[in-house]
Amino acid sequence: MIGIDTNIVLRYLLKDDPALSPRALEIIAANDCFVTRDALTEVVYTLESYYSSPRAQIGRALDALFSLRRVSIEDRAVTERAVSWYKAGMDFGDAMIAASVDGCGSGVILKPGA
Repeated sequence: MIGIDTNIVLRYLLKDDPALSPRALEIIAANDCFVTRDALTEVVYTLESYYSSPRAQIGRALDALFSLRRVSIEDRAVTERAVSWYKAGMDFGDAMIAASVDGCGSGVILKPGA
């Protein structure tokens, strides 16, 4: 298994670079791949801030990535919970934090004064 970073995931999802996007597809198709929660957080941030992608489109892209047979996601259940909360309107970083501590027996404070 190999770890794939933000750039490989972005090139795979966006198919925007004539040289790098096909290479990203080759890497993912030929290997069992592992994607960290940090890499996914960077992917969402980049899609939102640089590409101005709508939340619904980002949610569909993540679903497509998660459905790939050769791609494993770090803490998949936690990450899928965070993605569902993101799709419902929560900030992705906050959703990751909340999903990570969900069920630990304590409340989650996402912002001072909340």
